Amino acid sequence: KIPEKVIDIISQIKNKKEPSFELKKIKNLSIKVVTCKDKNYPKLLAEVPDRPALLYYKGELKSEDVISISVVGSRKYSDYGRRVTMDITKRLAESKMVIISGLALGIDSYAHLSALQAKARTIAVLANGLDTIYPAVHYGLAKKILDNGGALISEFPPGTPALPYNFPIRNRIIAGMSLGTIVIEGNLVSGSLITAQYALDYNREVFAVPGNIDSAKSSGTNQLIKAGAKLVTSVNDILVELEHHFRPILKDNDEPKFNKIPSDLSDMELKVLQVLSNAPIHIDKLSQLIGKTTSETLSILLPLEFKDLVKQLPGKFFIKV
Repeated sequence: KIPEKVIDIISQIKNKKEPSFELKKIKNLSIKVVTCKDKNYPKLLAEVPDRPALLYYKGELKSEDVISISVVGSRKYSDYGRRVTMDITKRLAESKMVIISGLALGIDSYAHLSALQAKARTIAVLANGLDTIYPAVHYGLAKKILDNGGALISEFPPGTPALPYNFPIRNRIIAGMSLGTIVIEGNLVSGSLITAQYALDYNREVFAVPGNIDSAKSSGTNQLIKAGAKLVTSVNDILVELEHHFRPILKDNDEPKFNKIPSDLSDMELKVLQVLSNAPIHIDKLSQLIGKTTSETLSILLPLEFKDLVKQLPGKFFIKV
């Protein structure tokens, strides 16, 4: 049910009535409003059946937001989750995609931060009124998002606190504004899985990064993969899946940066790439899996590193780029 306060604000906007104290207060806070009938209402969100009738926002809503992807995950993240989030988000941002998340602690914050580092547009969807930032520790991050051309969005009027039941409501906007949702770490009852379920309900893509089967932080993502979510071991798994959505919109000189596998690789090099993923693997384990000695494996890895297909981490660990 649409709150009476929201109905009144929509009426004032639609009928160009004298703004009420409430609407004047919103404008004084540099908060703007958009209804689902307006041209600048987020295009993808307008397609979902339970879209909000009205959105409050700071910053700007842009046509390029139609090429967007949401990145969500656990507040209690691992170093693996942080690193994967930063890497994947950076590469998606470099491929001209708008990054959407929820400004929450953990994975959400690293998704926004990585997009900002790539000088890309990112949008934060809040579960409270835009007169405050929750969590308060992310006030600086929210300011950076706005200063760098991004936006803060909420369907909750100013003065609304970040109540627990607001977060699942907020999550449908994250999913609805995106072509797809990437889940990076999350247990079986996390809000990230709620966002993924909304994405499925809206016929959007769902991607999941696999994790350690012994880690509760990855129990939700691993379950999503078992249920049919697209497994992500590199950013190409996402870009290839979504390419048909945004290629007609991009200009020829703005082609997304696909890290395509060269056609001249040897069978053993291809085998190594099949074994490697975003999860670090030690050289000894890798050698065992491909049936080669350590020195032989290093000689196979070296040209792959030169081609930016493989990256070596401290301690002789390797990942696929």
